[in-house]
Amino acid sequence: MTDIDIKLEKVNESWVRIICNTSILLEIREKFSFMADGYRFNPRFQYGNWDGKICMVNRDLLPLGLVEACLTIANSYEYTVDLDPALHSDPFFTKDEYFKEWIDAHPVYDKGNKIEPYWYQQDAIRYAIDKKRCILNLPTSAGKSLIQGMLSKWYTETSKKNILILVPTVALTDQMADDYVNYQLFDYDDINIVRGGSTDNDGRITIGTWQSIAKRDKKYMNQFGMILIDECHLATGQTIKKIINSLTNCEYKIGLSGSLKEGKANSMTYVGCMGSVFAPVTTRQLADHGFIADLDIKMLFLKHDNDSCKLVKGYLYQDEIKYITNSAPRLNFVTKLSAKLAKNNENVLLLFKHIKHGKELYNKLCKIHGEENVEFIDGSVKREDRVNISKTTENADGRIIVASYGTTSTGISIKKLHHVILAHPVKSKITVIQSIGRLLRKHDTKLKATIWDIIDNLTYKNKNGKSAKKKNYALQHGLERMTLYIEQEFDYKTREIEI
Repeated sequence: MTDIDIKLEKVNESWVRIICNTSILLEIREKFSFMADGYRFNPRFQYGNWDGKICMVNRDLLPLGLVEACLTIANSYEYTVDLDPALHSDPFFTKDEYFKEWIDAHPVYDKGNKIEPYWYQQDAIRYAIDKKRCILNLPTSAGKSLIQGMLSKWYTETSKKNILILVPTVALTDQMADDYVNYQLFDYDDINIVRGGSTDNDGRITIGTWQSIAKRDKKYMNQFGMILIDECHLATGQTIKKIINSLTNCEYKIGLSGSLKEGKANSMTYVGCMGSVFAPVTTRQLADHGFIADLDIKMLFLKHDNDSCKLVKGYLYQDEIKYITNSAPRLNFVTKLSAKLAKNNENVLLLFKHIKHGKELYNKLCKIHGEENVEFIDGSVKREDRVNISKTTENADGRIIVASYGTTSTGISIKKLHHVILAHPVKSKITVIQSIGRLLRKHDTKLKATIWDIIDNLTYKNKNGKSAKKKNYALQHGLERMTLYIEQEFDYKTREIEI
């Protein structure tokens, strides 16, 4: 290979072949290798059967989404690269006015009222069409379903191939279809919903969960020319990677998320499967422009009595959580706070992690606020019942929903929600952002949305009144959430309360 050190040759819509000598290939492989998240806890690593590394290069094949990263690496080594012309793509809308004309020619409606996609939604739509593969990183309540609807509309007009939309839960299959019809972009006959092994009809658009689509064969997958992956931050699982990489004839691969996971392993997986990340707007911008409810975060540092702090000192994480969720004074504080807020005719979402803790919160709230005013949601509550609870809350005042983080992280949409209380210590950035997202939709009765972040301070003080140097886990995680709030430019206030 004269004058050219590396040749990148497009194999299909999932893979690119790296053609170069062995030493250069090894260098590239090393640059695309990294330690897997949590590798130390993997049995294969512990038994010496795996070094804990993940390499994005499969022999000489590189995920198509990493081409730009590969070019950057080659440039850093001053290698010359021959790029396959098939890897170049010209923008579809060559002029701004062409895109604006297309937007104006496709009106969108919400409950019968004509609306216009916001500027950031239009930016996201155009970017996705021009790039063909990307990740649209948009805050919760930014209107991702409308963006997907417009992308679907454009694709059905410009291609004869079909569209696949992946959602994380069965409830979201129906919700996405309802949104498409509500926007008056499609009819139900245009949409094919996959549930397990069954389908509803033969529309151009297929909506399904990852689990149901993963069962389909190669022939079935070849019908799709565009895939839209809702909540793509979950794409680190092997199931979703298998689906995306099997779509070797699918030209458009677009992910949407409001809470991408951090870490090199996750970012490489996202970009490799779908392409570069584009964030057209921030949560702060949405609030400043009045697109979402203004957010107020109240961080309540609960100072437990010193005898309890001494008892908990040195506890492992699980033991500390067990103490916190079993604490009677803490239970009283959280339930009284919930009831007080609800008595102002405002609706409250109280989030828990462990079922036992959730049941205790629910039972106590039923006694002090009335069983008819309190709802309970965990994984055992049927999808239809969750939808009914959401609808009932929209038309009620002073309701409290005691729900698990998992069941409310995606797909639950209650506009008439005024408060969210984080009753269980949370470390995950994604969980925090999604919990905040439950609250951001605007409603006539909501001047401001409030997050109540409960932080347990179990720092032990010795006889001289000096605090122990090591902070307890719940306190550490609370301070990490404070850092997240600062990064996201959220307004927050702190208050210490003795319980």
